[in-house]
Amino acid sequence: MAPKVEIDSDARHVERQRRRITLTPMETHLVATVGEFVGTFLFLFFAYAGNLMAASRAPTAGSSTDGMRSDTIIFIALAYSFSLLVNVWAFYRISGGLFNPAVSFLVSYQGTFGSTTSTSR
Repeated sequence: MAPKVEIDSDARHVERQRRRITLTPMETHLVATVGEFVGTFLFLFFAYAGNLMAASRAPTAGSSTDGMRSDTIIFIALAYSFSLLVNVWAFYRISGGLFNPAVSFLVSYQGTFGSTTSTSR
């Protein structure tokens, strides 16, 4: 039976750092752009799916001119809110979680991001 060799946490950390893949700046921007596209697609997909589900199953308030009931409108608002919340949480480390181009432009204008970083968002 071979003796167990204990590797301390510092040695494991060094080993992980050595094996880590480094990306060029262009590859980093490409990953952020693809992450932003996928995040925006999933945000809109789940939000519209919640909207369609709520609108198709909801009874009307009274006559045909009244529109939707207030609980249906709240459900639709919650579908959009939770869709955005989950996608920002899932993609914030990849692309910053900025799914609104106006916000990306404003953050770039303020100088929080560099000019090349914000152009890929």
